[in-house]
Amino acid sequence: MEIVIIGAGVIGLATAWRAAARGAAVTLVDPAPRAAPRPSRRGCSPR
Repeated sequence: MEIVIIGAGVIGLATAWRAAARGAAVTLVDPAPRAAPRPSRRGCSPR
């Protein structure tokens, strides 16, 4: 299986890691020069 994940933030990296662990060929796409440069500010922060 081949998948493309858009966004190399915390959720994108975790999803890619899990998919790769299950045998998928993963491609991450993100406009940032490096993966997860800072923590997510949407949806993952404790309130």
